[in-house]
Amino acid sequence: MCERALDSVFYSVVVLGLGDESLSVAGFLGNISTVWGEGVDSLLFFPLAFYGVLPDYELPLMIISQLVLKTVYDHGVSYNIFAVFKR
Repeated sequence: MCERALDSVFYSVVVLGLGDESLSVAGFLGNISTVWGEGVDSLLFFPLAFYGVLPDYELPLMIISQLVLKTVYDHGVSYNIFAVFKR
């Protein structure tokens, strides 16, 4: 939930700051805001959930893995849903 809120706020602030809502800029900013939100979410969740349970050297690997997997999954699902609705 934290990730979605941060994603929306970051995207809105950047689009309003640029004043340009062209499709290519909006798509690029959407990707950046998703990575930003996923990153903050991973940085908050894994240390809170696993600090002291897992060795410290595994936390960065888990954070990076979740960031990559969630971003790829989110974009894959989003693009497929949009493709269905465009038909």
